[in-house]
Amino acid sequence: MAGTEVKLTNRDGSSTAITHFQASEESNTVIVIFPAMGIFASYYENLGSELAKNGFHAITADLRGNGKSSIRPSKKVDFGYAGQLDQEYTTVLNHVEAEFPDKRVLLLGHSLGGQLGCLMASRKTHKIDGLMLVACCSVYYKGWDGMARIRTLFGTQFLGLVSSIMGYLPGKQVGFGGLEARTVIKDWSRQARNGYYVLANDLTDYEAELAKLEIPVMAVSMQGDYLAPAKAVNHLLGKMKGANIEHLHLKKDDPRNDGYNHFNWAKKPTKLVGVVSEWITGLN
Repeated sequence: MAGTEVKLTNRDGSSTAITHFQASEESNTVIVIFPAMGIFASYYENLGSELAKNGFHAITADLRGNGKSSIRPSKKVDFGYAGQLDQEYTTVLNHVEAEFPDKRVLLLGHSLGGQLGCLMASRKTHKIDGLMLVACCSVYYKGWDGMARIRTLFGTQFLGLVSSIMGYLPGKQVGFGGLEARTVIKDWSRQARNGYYVLANDLTDYEAELAKLEIPVMAVSMQGDYLAPAKAVNHLLGKMKGANIEHLHLKKDDPRNDGYNHFNWAKKPTKLVGVVSEWITGLN
């Protein structure tokens, strides 16, 4: 099922585009999909199509600096988590509220897209009725065990240093992420080091605001996903003390696990969408 592209303008004058996958039947739910670090929204076309086939309006959107975003990080072009929330997240949610004023709005975030979704929901500036977090965790290094803990701490801090020196992160060259803004990596590496969401150029106390969230949250993790192990997922979920949380950890022999890893679930999403559909039905 092909989607319809809609161009949007951010309040700073930059532009982006979303793709809307129309539900196959009348639906009261809009699912907004935000990607992982370095992944373009086009990667989630199968997911958007499958959600639409299952009776949900689905919208795929890019993170700032990727895909249809007119912004590209460089030494002279920088932004952090706050910029992504202030611009693309705000622009997309404004559009959704205008186009679907009476619909339930759910954010489906993959990895970084889900972390930012949690932060956006905690701001309480937009109608967000629930969060679905897939392969999404806090990057606090203590969410890993053994040598993986050491690798996570070293890797995140090394990439933070690289981005500081170069003025941006050349993800393809270093083997992680895409072309990433210096302050995005600064925010990311800081949270990996101390466990707290303290953003550059943003005075919001996100730890306090996350604790006040009272919306339903569904998290899906997969056995063998070394980028988002269950312990690290639980560290993120633990921040949302007031939320109604369900965490489904798919073991390899679970019939709902179609050989999933951190990335491939979005390319063959049928079983994952079945899990999501069941959870959404339970919200009614």
